[in-house]
Amino acid sequence: MAVDLASFRTLIESKQRKGRLFTSSRDYLRDMHNATHLNYNPDVLHRLLPSAMSFTNLKSFDDFCRRFVLPGESVPVEDVVASYRDFESYENELRQLRSQLTRLQTIKDLATQRTTAIADHEVARYLAADLHRDHARGLVESMEKKLADLRDSFAGDEARLKELTELVASRTAERERVLSLMNESSEGRLYRQLTEQCRKLEVEIMQLRELCEKIDSGLRRRVKDAQSWLKEVARAPLPTPVDTRAMEDAIELLNSCEVDATANALSHLRDAANQICSGINRSFLSERQELQRLRTEKADLESQVAALSAGLPPVSQPLLTRLKDQLLHMKGEPPARALREVCEVTDEDWREAIEVAFTQKFGILVSEDHYDEALRLYHELDPASQSARAALESLIHPKEAAAAKSKVAKGSLAEKIETSHPIARALIDQWFGQVRCCTTLADFQKHSHAILPDGLMIRDAVVQRARPYDGVPFVGKRGLQRQLEIKASLLREVEAHLRRLEPLETEVQRLISDCEKKVPDHNLLSQDFVRIEILPKREAEQEALMSQLKALDTGSLADLERQAHDIGLQLESFRREELEIAKKGVEAKIKEQEAHLENRRAESSKRDDEFLRLQREIDISKHLERSQTWRADWLEKFLAPDVAAREFEKAANVAQLLATEAEGQLKAAMVEFKMTYSPKFDDLPEDGRTTREYEAMLTRIDGQNIPEFEKKAAAERKRWETLFRTQVLSRMQQALKRVEDIIFLLNK
Repeated sequence: MAVDLASFRTLIESKQRKGRLFTSSRDYLRDMHNATHLNYNPDVLHRLLPSAMSFTNLKSFDDFCRRFVLPGESVPVEDVVASYRDFESYENELRQLRSQLTRLQTIKDLATQRTTAIADHEVARYLAADLHRDHARGLVESMEKKLADLRDSFAGDEARLKELTELVASRTAERERVLSLMNESSEGRLYRQLTEQCRKLEVEIMQLRELCEKIDSGLRRRVKDAQSWLKEVARAPLPTPVDTRAMEDAIELLNSCEVDATANALSHLRDAANQICSGINRSFLSERQELQRLRTEKADLESQVAALSAGLPPVSQPLLTRLKDQLLHMKGEPPARALREVCEVTDEDWREAIEVAFTQKFGILVSEDHYDEALRLYHELDPASQSARAALESLIHPKEAAAAKSKVAKGSLAEKIETSHPIARALIDQWFGQVRCCTTLADFQKHSHAILPDGLMIRDAVVQRARPYDGVPFVGKRGLQRQLEIKASLLREVEAHLRRLEPLETEVQRLISDCEKKVPDHNLLSQDFVRIEILPKREAEQEALMSQLKALDTGSLADLERQAHDIGLQLESFRREELEIAKKGVEAKIKEQEAHLENRRAESSKRDDEFLRLQREIDISKHLERSQTWRADWLEKFLAPDVAAREFEKAANVAQLLATEAEGQLKAAMVEFKMTYSPKFDDLPEDGRTTREYEAMLTRIDGQNIPEFEKKAAAERKRWETLFRTQVLSRMQQALKRVEDIIFLLNK
């Protein structure tokens, strides 16, 4: 708060402050130079005090120095300023030259990259064409050698084929001549006809007799196999013995029947075997059904054990699965959990009662934030997905459940269930907090809410057991662990039953399968019986033909026929030999190789033309060392010329891309250089190819301009620093010396 002068004087001169207010600066100075105060020279202080007091009102210390410290006359700084500006001019020029040097060096490097890439492109194309040509020539030489080897190997066969062709032609003519002699008379023609018919009959009779032998051995084998199979059936450990008398009679009938009755005997044997197979299946029917049941149970138990081992209940929970998949996870916790997951039974003696009475164990807990979305998903859930085998799921309203406050009576069922989840705790207390645990029926009848260890419960005047306990616990981790032990034990028992029954099943299947092999269908054998029925007729026809031949005068005709027959045999031998030579396929291979050779020669000619074109296009002498080194290295690396040629083609493509990229970057660098220093270098090219002017400028700047300007800048720097020291700093030092003298006098 502002005060007047009288009040301010009173305040300063009060006993607490013990101050004094002077009427003027002269009074203040007169008092201060006394020995009791500062003891200074009053003349000096009188001269400097106005200056010191004015310092507080100046804009800057620089103004104070100029007005009160430095001498009043002006300092001659024109020479210093001119020298310093010359120095700055040289420095700016030097910086500009160095910037130009950097950009020109970049342009030179890009030009070198482009030139190298173009050279690599040309060398790679040249070497690819050269190696393709060498490979094509190598293939032609290899094919010619192979063809020559084939021709050498075929030379003997070729001569023999020519000889056989001549022999076949001569012997065929000779046979025609003999046959024409026989055909000159009617007796000769008849003799030839009868002889040919007789030979055909001999061949047919021989085949039928071989078939008879085959049928006879087949029948003996069938009888032996049927007896062996019957013995295996008798030894089989079947639950009920099978009657085999019908098949024994069928085997005896097959052994003793005539040839014309064999087909019926075989059919009877097959029917008897089928009856035994049916009897085996009937005998094993109950065991087969048991096996099917056990396998189904085993598969079910295995899936349950796998789920329990993973800490999951072995029942379908479609609502919980859907909520976990579609609700948002927060803080690393699952968005939905079943009540049974967050609860644990503390007293296993009451496990059965809890499992029976806790009908909402599969109720699902969600947060309040998730409840609306969970309710919508529950509403949209297909009711068919909650089948009889699925868990009885429900959705817990988190807000209303948390609001439930129930007292827990001592000894109630709620004390037997432990949980750290607040909503689950509230629900357990509400449902079971007043349900007393009773061990006897008499005690049970004393309470309005009570439960026995077997799950019989009274609540709200209703006595009921929610469901019979099946011995499968679900509540808590310990419940699932006990269930895992129970299901694992059941699985071991089922596997033991299967190990007892499966060998019997294998034996039954083997017997039925062996029946098809050892007592096969008789239809094919019956067809053979039909074929051999004609054998007596063919033998009679042969005897009749032989009689006719004997009745003829066969002196000269027999000689002619025998001669024609011998020639025919020779012709067959010659043709077989021709066929054997043809089967070797050498002649076909030669023709194939000749066709391949023509293709190879055409390819080689094409490669030669391509190489000659590139040879005229590319002057490889410019890159001779590079081409020789590159060729030797890659042939050593890839070994095969064609592989190396393909790699050179890839290298040529890469080099072409690099050259194009370098040209684009070079053009951009040229444009940037010209724009940076425009219009000084506007006449320089910017096509990305011609760099001669840029390289000349780089050489000139690097060799002359920069060293020259560096010398000038250094000399000018030395000059302005000298001028500054002699003309400015010396005067400032003198002024500062005077200030120091004044300070000394003030402190004296």
